[in-house]
Amino acid sequence: MPIDDAQPDSPAAPGAVVWVIRLLALVALGAAAMTLRATLSPDNAPPGCGGTSGCAQVLNTRWAYWFGQPVSAMGMIVYAGLIVSSVHIQSSRDAARRRAGWRLILALSTLAGFSAVYFLVIELAVVKAVCVYCTTAHIAAIALAVVVYLKAPSMPRSSWAGLGVIAVAGLAVLVAGQLLGEQPTHDIVPSPPSEGPVTLGGTPDIDTGRGQERTISVLHGQARLRPTEHPHLGNTDAQTLAVYLFDYTCPHCRRMHAMLKEAMTSLGPDALGLVTLPTPLDSDCNPDIAQTSPENEHACTYARLALAVFYADPREYQAFDDYLMTGERPPSPEEARRKAIELVGEDALKRAEGEGFANLRIARYLALYQLTRQYRLPMVIIGGNILRGRPATTGELIAALKDLGVGHAKLDSTSKNIIP
Repeated sequence: MPIDDAQPDSPAAPGAVVWVIRLLALVALGAAAMTLRATLSPDNAPPGCGGTSGCAQVLNTRWAYWFGQPVSAMGMIVYAGLIVSSVHIQSSRDAARRRAGWRLILALSTLAGFSAVYFLVIELAVVKAVCVYCTTAHIAAIALAVVVYLKAPSMPRSSWAGLGVIAVAGLAVLVAGQLLGEQPTHDIVPSPPSEGPVTLGGTPDIDTGRGQERTISVLHGQARLRPTEHPHLGNTDAQTLAVYLFDYTCPHCRRMHAMLKEAMTSLGPDALGLVTLPTPLDSDCNPDIAQTSPENEHACTYARLALAVFYADPREYQAFDDYLMTGERPPSPEEARRKAIELVGEDALKRAEGEGFANLRIARYLALYQLTRQYRLPMVIIGGNILRGRPATTGELIAALKDLGVGHAKLDSTSKNIIP
């Protein structure tokens, strides 16, 4: 609550009030710092923010960025400003310094409080996932704003209008930056070191054989597979085979799908082939998803149908995959099932579903997804390197694929952990 310079004075804030403000600002600052760490280094995310957690789901949306920069970094600046300003409201001798301190604290706490309410609505109503660190920061910010409004010195009624302007203007700039700014689209990262029962750290990746005998490994030898035994697009004898992790309901994956096909055409039929492994972000088959986002509803259904079609008749997989990936959203599960029956026949589809092939494969593909420790779809893996996210254009995608070695000579070594 800004205090008029004409007012006689504002007493120094009680020590208890100052320390409550500092404590709440420090909690929010710490939580925002953990959120920033998870945003910048998903492979080294803090506890509760890895895998397909609510934290990872929230931070992989445009709402985690402001004009392309992590919004948590902006929050850290605000919370740090509140801590610094709290020093001034405790001054026992300088009234002007106290008034300036209260003005800044009131402005920052107003901005932080209204922004926190906005982000909580985004988390719960739009993303429908909860980021524990984000939520901690938001609750601390709201509590801080309440404390400041209750304990700040009285101010002229007209000054409330100023705070309203700060809140509205701040929120407008925040929302504009999130809607108009571009979320970072993609980057290339090395796969993390292996750990646990599949430890094969340092094992070179392999690419040997041809046709049914061709075998490749990824993630520094942590997983090996025979491409013809898994869903694939393009030539499995292409010079480079990439492992593609995606979700049929993921908007970025759907756009990436079309771009990858354009890239394969542009690079030539012998340059690149894709081993396409669906990794649904749907709690129906993914145990790491606590609650399925509306965006990802039926992702497991589509993945199961695609895998059942491949199992029933591999020759029809590409047609079914194209059908699922046409348009902004996939067809309804009922329409998808009718298409699958049209391609392979009802009896063959039922046999494939009855043998549990799809569920087994999905579990294995999700385990591979966990090994990457990137937690962002779509993902293209070539050897020990990962292209995560979606480039803005097909040209950028082709450049990234070349950076990943497309067009280079194949590798040859040994590996163990086969994905059956």
